[in-house]
Parts: sequence; C-alpha cells; structure tokens
Amino acid sequence: MTRLTTQTIADSISGAETIKSSISLKYKKKASVFLLITNIDDPEVLFIQKADNPGYPWRNQPAFPGGHVDQAETTLEAAYREIEEELAIPSHDVESIDSLGYYETINNTVLEAFAGMWNGKSKISHDMSEISRVVMVKVKDLLKIHESNNFADREPSLYELIYSINGIEVWGVTARIVHKFLEIIRKYQNHGSFSINA
Repeated sequence: MTRLTTQTIADSISGAETIKSSISLKYKKKASVFLLITNIDDPEVLFIQKADNPGYPWRNQPAFPGGHVDQAETTLEAAYREIEEELAIPSHDVESIDSLGYYETINNTVLEAFAGMWNGKSKISHDMSEISRVVMVKVKDLLKIHESNNFADREPSLYELIYSINGIEVWGVTARIVHKFLEIIRKYQNHGSFSINA
C-alpha cells in the first residue's frame, strides 16, 4: 500500500470526478484561493490567519491565500498572483493540481479553490498588517479530526463544520474547502490507494 505523500494526494485530486458548479457566476464578484500542499513525505496544508484589523469582516480568521480576480485574468491566474503578493511564493514554485470547486461567500462573491503542490523552496514573507501568521497543518491530522467529528461521507452544516487544530478554528468557506479536499483523499484511501499510517 502506498504512503500518503504530496504526490499520492495530487493523484487523488487529479483522478477525482470533474467538479461542476451549481452556483450562478453571473453578476457576482469572483475570487480564488490556493490550498497549498507541501512537505513531500509528511504532507501539510498551508493556512494563513488574517490580521486583527477592526472593522474587517474576516479579522483573525484562518483562510487560504487568495483574493479577488481582476477583470483581465482567470481565477487560476489570480490565485497565482495572490500567493506571490501575500506570501512571496513565486508561481514557478507551485504546481497547480486541479480545482476543488466553487463556493459562495457571505459577501456575494463566488470563490474558486485550487489545490496546488508547493515545493517549499521559497521563503515565506508576509505583511503583518494583513496576515498575522502562517500555520502549517499535517494532512493526516486533518483527516483524524474529519473522522472523529463524523464529517465523513456527508455534508455537515456550516455551524458544525469546524476543524480545531494548531490553535486555530477553521470554519465557514475555508472549512467547506477542507471538507471537499479530505473527502477526495478518503475516497482514494478507501480504494486502497494509500494509507495515512504507513
């Protein structure tokens, strides 16, 4: 049985069924984020924690790096631009795997989430006025929380879908993206592709 690595995760996502959006993209603002996977032999996911700025609706919240989509760019181009602007990770250090789908946010924005493999070569640098910290979370730990909270094989409500780990509480749209990501991994794990304990 194959071990859980960034490559087996990438293979899982690439092999997943095509994700179709039921969200109307018309008349809505667009944004995109990158769920970055790194650390080849013990995969981790990169989260950012937004700064504690009064009046900012997402203050202190964990999220994935990303932001708005400019008129002249695709959602993937925007995701690459944002990781460079927010974390100083150049696009050549990240390999896009595939889309994890579309998600509607509370401010009438449609967000597309992409999974990507970051080679870890670039040094992260971020503006403390926008991002208070970067948090790395092991994929196997996220899977354990997913299982122990009975999130597997169902769509939990937004009120219960919370991943508490490493001093942060991942909720809202970010938790929905994590849920989709972990369900894809579980599907392939259950087909004998790899083991999280190997």
